[in-house]
Amino acid sequence: MATPKSLKETLDRALARAIISGNQPFNLFTQPVMRELLHLLRPNYVPPDRHTIADKILPQLYTECRAKGISELRRIQYLNITVDETLNINLERVIVMTITTSQRSWFYTLKNMEDQELNAPMIADWIFQQLQAFLTELFGERIDWKVINSLSTDTCPLMRAVSKLLLQKPQLKHTFMIPCDSHGLQLIFKDLLDMKASKTVTVKQIFKEASEIVSFFHNSPLQYARLQKIHIKHKNRRQVLIASVITRWGSQYNLLSSVFEMKQSLLEWAWIMGNHDTKQLVEVIGTIQSSDFWLLLESLCAILKPLHIAQKESESSNANVMEVIVRWLKLQNDMTTTASYMPLDPDIKSYFTEGGFEKRAKLQLLPVYWLGYWLDPSRILQPLDAPTEEDIRLLLEPQNAWVDFLHFRQQGGPFYNATCWQAKDISIFWLEATDLAPNLASIAKRLINTIASSAAAERAFSLMNLQHTKIRNRLTVEQAEKLLFIQINEFRIWEKSTWSQSQEGIQKELLEDDEEEMARIYTQQNHELTTILNSLNSMDSLPSETGQQITPYNDL
Repeated sequence: MATPKSLKETLDRALARAIISGNQPFNLFTQPVMRELLHLLRPNYVPPDRHTIADKILPQLYTECRAKGISELRRIQYLNITVDETLNINLERVIVMTITTSQRSWFYTLKNMEDQELNAPMIADWIFQQLQAFLTELFGERIDWKVINSLSTDTCPLMRAVSKLLLQKPQLKHTFMIPCDSHGLQLIFKDLLDMKASKTVTVKQIFKEASEIVSFFHNSPLQYARLQKIHIKHKNRRQVLIASVITRWGSQYNLLSSVFEMKQSLLEWAWIMGNHDTKQLVEVIGTIQSSDFWLLLESLCAILKPLHIAQKESESSNANVMEVIVRWLKLQNDMTTTASYMPLDPDIKSYFTEGGFEKRAKLQLLPVYWLGYWLDPSRILQPLDAPTEEDIRLLLEPQNAWVDFLHFRQQGGPFYNATCWQAKDISIFWLEATDLAPNLASIAKRLINTIASSAAAERAFSLMNLQHTKIRNRLTVEQAEKLLFIQINEFRIWEKSTWSQSQEGIQKELLEDDEEEMARIYTQQNHELTTILNSLNSMDSLPSETGQQITPYNDL
């Protein structure tokens, strides 16, 4: 009995969605073993081939998902845009644009820039055109530019120039231009650990020696296997030595901590291999057997841990501008306090007292961050220094909010004996203050909903790299864009409608890794396919390039 056409179309779409959401090759269900499985389930059913999925079903699912996504975004008041650029597996230069709210991030577009020169005017025009197209899709002819709350990019000079050009456009002069906080924190790692630029001699030497240990074992599979055997004997589990990439958030701390966690196993390995006299072995064994190395490594891990925690906090999907200054002030205190009890104190003290940290903070912590800090009602009794006050005045005067800010600081004018001072939450405070100081309250509410990181764009790139691999290098950028749109946004729509309803008792401010891990497990139970959506909100949980699973299908 033949499969009815309508039923076949339903099955085709279901299989295609399973393939797309599970990041599987388009010809998955045309493999002999899969055909045999499908035949047992439905003897007369013929699954769609890869061309049908790529050319017909994928565009249909993309169109449907896009309509749902736009419908959701149409109901959101504050939209934060993140933009970033990278290379894909085919060395094509691509730019991604994502949209972030205080609850979740959405994928919008991935474009191949082809042979265009990526200078500031070109990128600024491209961003403006994409925003105009997006808002037209949202509102039709009656575009409301005010919903574009902020634009977050990395901290390089090029993107800072792009931000200045965009602010010159009348439609975007209200927009907060936010240098990514996670990027700024990563540059502190660079300040301390970079072999060429760092002035912290002992710190960078310890990092260099730890990196050489990791590099040695990564380049010697036999010795790495021997080390793992020793470690399993002691800990009953494998432990990975993590390599570092300066642009990879958190990888420097993870390298150091992974070496320190294997101290016992490394010492035993060095004792066993002590009779070998090859030059490289002698150098590595000498480092491992040095008690000074382990003492300084332990100190460095302890000192850098607050920086690692701050960076993880900054990557959270709900990390807003109001928290940035607090995070940096706490980081400075935690690192200097920890270092004061450690042998690395002279190096760390020199960075924080001789201008290194101050220079980095001055470049990163723009007046908009300080405005967010001082709009917290719990700080009205703290003294506000004159330079910061002047920066805030320059921000608020054009928006007719400076006088209200002075009243707010003095608890005078409309703020005198106002009931909003009884609010325990900063969001409630500014909601209640809307009638008292509408202009200032509007700015405060926007800042509370302004995301301080471009991590959403980085996650989109990570997901792109997991799908657009050497095995699937025939994927076009247009197809990759559709796949990303469906994988990320369908999950967000499902998360909003189903996950939140079934998990009402779960604390909202879960760590990102835990939240996504639960979502991953839930998705597996529903789709019965391995999903990679758990990597969306955690850079550290992504597999390394050498650890990616290779499928045997030379397919799209």
